[in-house]
Amino acid sequence: MFSSYRRYANELEVNYEKHPSNYTYLVIPSRNLYKIVETQAGNATIDLAQMEPATRVNFKVPAHLKLSWVNLFGFPIANDYANKLWLYFSHNFRLEGEYDLIYPKNHIAKFELSTDWFDAAGNFYEYNSLADSIPTHLPFIDDSHVRVTSQTVENLQVDFLKSLPTYYASTWVINRDEVVWRVYFPPSKTSFNTKEFVSSLGSTLLKGKNLSDLKLTKLVFEKVDDLSHQTFFDNQFMEPAANKENKMRVFNKFTKKMD
Repeated sequence: MFSSYRRYANELEVNYEKHPSNYTYLVIPSRNLYKIVETQAGNATIDLAQMEPATRVNFKVPAHLKLSWVNLFGFPIANDYANKLWLYFSHNFRLEGEYDLIYPKNHIAKFELSTDWFDAAGNFYEYNSLADSIPTHLPFIDDSHVRVTSQTVENLQVDFLKSLPTYYASTWVINRDEVVWRVYFPPSKTSFNTKEFVSSLGSTLLKGKNLSDLKLTKLVFEKVDDLSHQTFFDNQFMEPAANKENKMRVFNKFTKKMD
């Protein structure tokens, strides 16, 4: 994308690759103004004399968390998930410290928000939602939700201390990335013998490998609102892609570093 401003004509010309959408969105962060218009032609002339004030957000999260990135899409037409606008990506904005997000509060039927956070221990926290509005308080899964009582390859043992996740997953490796094995579990299964399970598969790729060398590097816990363990995976791998966004309302994910 590139742009030029013609002072004598009071015109701003912007050239960009248009995403599949019937709408065009322009935001001027330094002025806190935006414009959303319906555009059909490839070349459009838009009157910017009247723009609307944008909304700025600073998310309320635990003080020890640092923001990695924020991404926001908007759907101008209700229940039309093929026609969306890219409203914000934090790496494209350079006003750090003033806000976490700037977006248009009007003219959008649904917002698809994705955020990623991290802490000093190397754990990661994600919050994602498809909703009518942007939440300011982001609830996360964290160490207060789960206790790991054993992390050996013969006995992975976890206890859930609060609400159950939709699923959780363990990642095991040999010699860093020589072998990487991820196992997904329903929340009802809180103990597992990874070595016994992997050995029973008779994998030719693992022939000659010492499975006792498998080391647990991370655990992932994900909670998806209103979806069971089975429904979540059906939605992820069996449903048409166009239906996924409409079904996954809110989910948050906690990636706990174990090595």
